[in-house]
Amino acid sequence: MWLKVDNTIINTDSINCQLTLDEGATIYLEIDIEKYPDYSNLFIDKYENNKNFLIESSNYSALGCYIKRIDILFNKKISMDITCEKIDTDVSKRRDKIISDILEQK
Repeated sequence: MWLKVDNTIINTDSINCQLTLDEGATIYLEIDIEKYPDYSNLFIDKYENNKNFLIESSNYSALGCYIKRIDILFNKKISMDITCEKIDTDVSKRRDKIISDILEQK
């Protein structure tokens, strides 16, 4: 599975999304940092500096994201809870961009 954080494509072990009653969502991620060690610095920087970021996947686009919780199993895995202010699940508006992103992964 993959997603795009700002302009960086991230390969994940697990992605789960919990929608809220308003426009937001919570995204739960698990990432293998043994296989992709560069991802560790990316997410730790966003967490420590409370940076807002954009997440895009084939299923949704999430705006105003920040990391609420991060668990690190050193040199093995990172698990995160990411809170998003707004999530857009209407894929039809982003179809061409999604196809392009998927083709870049191959």
